[in-house]
Amino acid sequence: TRFLLQYRFSLEGGCLINLLLCPSIFLSFSPIPSILHTPFPISSNFPSNHLPSSLLLFSLRNKFKSLTKLSEMPSISTSIGFKIKKLRSLFLSTQRRIKNEIETTESTTIALLDTDYEEIEYIPPRPLLSIPVILIRSLTKTRFEMVGEALESIYTKINEEVPCTNLKKGVVIAHNESAYGVGRAIASFVSSITQLWLDSKVNSEFVRGLTDAFVDCDTTERLSLTQLTVVSNDNDDHIDSISRLILLTRKSLRSIRLRRVLVSEIDSACFLWNSIGQCRHLENVEYEPRRKDRISRSFIINALDGKRLDSLILSSVDDLTVTDLISIASTNGLSQLRVKGSLLNPSTLINDHFNRTLSNLDTLLIHIDTNFSLYDSLERSSLLILLSALKESAVLEVVHGAISNPTQVAKIISYWLHLSDETERVVHLKVEGIDQEIQDSAVGRLMRKVESVQRVGWTSHQLILSNNKGQVSLLDCATLFGDE
Repeated sequence: TRFLLQYRFSLEGGCLINLLLCPSIFLSFSPIPSILHTPFPISSNFPSNHLPSSLLLFSLRNKFKSLTKLSEMPSISTSIGFKIKKLRSLFLSTQRRIKNEIETTESTTIALLDTDYEEIEYIPPRPLLSIPVILIRSLTKTRFEMVGEALESIYTKINEEVPCTNLKKGVVIAHNESAYGVGRAIASFVSSITQLWLDSKVNSEFVRGLTDAFVDCDTTERLSLTQLTVVSNDNDDHIDSISRLILLTRKSLRSIRLRRVLVSEIDSACFLWNSIGQCRHLENVEYEPRRKDRISRSFIINALDGKRLDSLILSSVDDLTVTDLISIASTNGLSQLRVKGSLLNPSTLINDHFNRTLSNLDTLLIHIDTNFSLYDSLERSSLLILLSALKESAVLEVVHGAISNPTQVAKIISYWLHLSDETERVVHLKVEGIDQEIQDSAVGRLMRKVESVQRVGWTSHQLILSNNKGQVSLLDCATLFGDE
């Protein structure tokens, strides 16, 4: 037993010594005279799975007399014991090699004999079709339309998967129940979308079909998406499907705009911002929830920390502070900052640590509520310092809340014209909470009362007024910043 001997009793009452040694050992010992005494070499080329049970018996140099009791077994010398250890290790390595060769031969044989073997391993390549723009929006309560470039060329393939769709003047129209099928159909032959704009009641169903198709297919490809814009509907609050799409396209996404979305649970907020945080090349982030978001602040900071963003738009995020903005903008890559919060106002934005970020901005948006006093000298001084901190080519965007009174609106416009004149900075003004007729009356009243105020430009969405060196672009009531 000292040398790992395994004793096995024969039917005749004797014993055989089975040591599991190298096949080069000779058979020369047996306690029964009738058993063969002549040395029997065992070839190393003999297959290991065909070896007899009494294989690998120990060889002794001395001849022993017949033994009938196990207790009379002779002892084994120490020198032979060392040889046993070396031979045993050699035998085990040889046995492993033979086993590996047999398994390789069997697998090769299966590959040659099985006609379906190559088909199982072969994955057909997916067609590479790129679409510049896709816009999904609700047409009626029961139907939606898909607008975009080159839809005529892919409509036939969509109709094969979803026969209920139809094409009118380059626009694909389908029932709301077909949104999931349309999403799967597009994913089956489209590998790249430059801009996807979702503004319908079926946003979640369409996105779910799009993502499920890529998850279910036997390919390592991912959908390449550059810009994603989601405008949620009151009846479509499944933000998790949007998070899945962001996670699927995280390697290519550069712009994410989420408007009127509803994030009401911590798990949903965590999933959404963890997905956004994994986007490697993200440049633009816009998050404007439908209601005040009281749970996403910490997730937003963690997701955007260290990213070299070009544009950041946040609104209705509760408890967002200037310190948070400094943390997000620590890389100094921001050129557009549009943040609206109850704790953010001109006086709080004047911060020594935030001045470097301000000096690099091309666009800064601030929010002024209805409680703001046009006659408060401290607030006016803060605005002058803020405007002066911006570079000369920068634009200050202002969302100024007002009551529905033409005289009050005219005073607000005049207030910003004077600030623009003193700092020689351009101001874009959006007066919030009034009708277009009230704003038009205020502009007419101001131009009649103040001789230096002139109209120097006009577009379909804004009116440009000047006052000496100052210039204010007044947005229409139905226009929002960023709609361009």
